[in-house]
Amino acid sequence: MREYKKSVLEYQDVQDAIKYASRRNFEEGEKRGEARGREAGLADAKRTIALEMLKKGIPLSLVSDITGLSEKEVRQLTIDN
Repeated sequence: MREYKKSVLEYQDVQDAIKYASRRNFEEGEKRGEARGREAGLADAKRTIALEMLKKGIPLSLVSDITGLSEKEVRQLTIDN
C-alpha cells in the first residue's frame, strides 16, 4: 500500500509539472504572438500612411524618411495599389 501511495504521489507530481510547463509555454507563446501582431499592425499602418502620403504628392524620399520604409518598399506600394 505504501508503494502504491508513493507511485500515486509521483504520478501527481509529474502531472503537475506537465501542467505547469504547458501553462508556461502557452503564456510565452501568447506573448510572442501578441508581439508579432503588434509588429504586423505597425507595418500595415506604415504602408497605409505611406500610400496616403504618395497620393497627396509627397516625394518618395520624404515618405521613406518619415515612415521608415525603404524607398524600394514605398515604390512597391505604388505598383501594388
